[in-house]
Amino acid sequence: IEELVIDEALAVSLSLSGDQAAGLSSLDAGNSAVHVHASGSPLDLSPLDVEGAGDGTLAVHGSSGADDITGFDIDGLESTILYEGLAGDDVFHMAGSAVSSMVTIDGGAGTDVLAVTGGNTVYLDQATLLNVEGLRFDYGTASSSSSVTYAYVSDAQLASLSIQGGVGQDRLGVVMQNAGALDLNAKTPAGWDARDQY
Repeated sequence: IEELVIDEALAVSLSLSGDQAAGLSSLDAGNSAVHVHASGSPLDLSPLDVEGAGDGTLAVHGSSGADDITGFDIDGLESTILYEGLAGDDVFHMAGSAVSSMVTIDGGAGTDVLAVTGGNTVYLDQATLLNVEGLRFDYGTASSSSSVTYAYVSDAQLASLSIQGGVGQDRLGVVMQNAGALDLNAKTPAGWDARDQY
């Protein structure tokens, strides 16, 4: 089966293994909940063409071990998406354009990392990050003009994360969501060429 479409008149809960989901070329969740279960081996969902209505949800669940999950490469999807790492030291690979207020990443137990790829501006402050200990930015080359990266993170995210910039010129913007001051000089994220505070 290459294409899976759930009728929008239905509201069901469907579970797929990682291999089943990775074997699809197209998934339309409609108004239903689709759960993808990783098996501990690398799972790449980025080639999957995904659609969904406003009430649809997509959930990717890790295994009890260390998982390497590449998320859906989607921009503007109305469905909510949950990535859940469970146990182990998990790595979540996400396209910068796919990180939005509709996305929640919960690393669970272990030391978990979100690795962001592609795009020049990433709005991580809009996403919900839970139990994620590290952020890594994996795009561009030192000689590429497209490697100029601007990443927005919230002050709460910066306070609890280790952040590693990529190659090229990287600029970190901190969005102050809580009252009080945040001393960026006291916390220097590695690999960033400039920092701004809003």
